[in-house]
Amino acid sequence: MTALLIENPTNAEVTCPHLLQFLETWQSIKAAEGLPRRRHFTFRLLKDYLPDIAIMDVDKKTGRFLVSLVGTRYTEMLGREMTGMYVDEMPHTEEMLKRCQRLVEMGQPYFATRNPLNWAGKDYKSYSTLGVPLYGDDETVSKILFCVSFETMPHSVSHAL
Repeated sequence: MTALLIENPTNAEVTCPHLLQFLETWQSIKAAEGLPRRRHFTFRLLKDYLPDIAIMDVDKKTGRFLVSLVGTRYTEMLGREMTGMYVDEMPHTEEMLKRCQRLVEMGQPYFATRNPLNWAGKDYKSYSTLGVPLYGDDETVSKILFCVSFETMPHSVSHAL
C-alpha cells in the first residue's frame, strides 16, 4: 500500500465520507464568503470534527509551520502531544512539510490517503488527511486546517511497510 496525494481534489476523489463532508463544508464557505478564514470555522461548525483536526499557523517570516491546535483522537493516534511544536522539529515530517509548503503556495486543498503511521510506532495504522487553506487579512494562507481519518491496515500490508 503506497500513499496517494491528490492536490485540489474533487468530491469524487475524497474516498473517506468524514473527510468528504469536511471538504464540502470548506467548499460551501468558499462559495459563500470568497476566501475561507479561521473565523468561519467556529467550534459549533467544527464540533463533529474536533477530535480529528489540527491547525497549523504559517509563520510568514520564517516559512515554518506551528501546530496551534490538535484534536484528542489525533494526539491519541500519534502517541504524542504536538501543540506548540514546529513541524520541522518533529521526526519523519519531511513529506508533510512539502505538502504544507505546496498548499501555501497554491492556496488549494489536498487529500492524502493510505499514509502509513509506522513512524509513530503504529505500523498497523494508516491515515487519510484533508488539508485546507485558511486565509489571513492580507489574503494569503495564514493557517492550514487538517482533518484526519485513521484506519487499521490489513495485517499482511502493515508488515510490508
